[in-house]
Amino acid sequence: MFPDAPTERGKKHLLELIHVKAIGKGAGVLFLIQLEGAQSFSPYEDMDKEFADALRLAYNSGVDVFAYDCKVGENYIELNKRVDIIL
Repeated sequence: MFPDAPTERGKKHLLELIHVKAIGKGAGVLFLIQLEGAQSFSPYEDMDKEFADALRLAYNSGVDVFAYDCKVGENYIELNKRVDIIL
């Protein structure tokens, strides 16, 4: 789940993406989970309800939402597999 602390900035970015989509441009957000084997991603509503609401609004407004787990090593990080998003 994300975020692990309230994020006014994260909510602000999502609202900006909604605006970009509304004026006819492409918009998306990518969540990178820095470990391998994550099964799903969802907003941590108990930590930041406003961010969770903004993420659902962004998705329902046509903003592309992606989440991927990663392979992480001492000197690298690479996308691995797409992770289910639960809103």
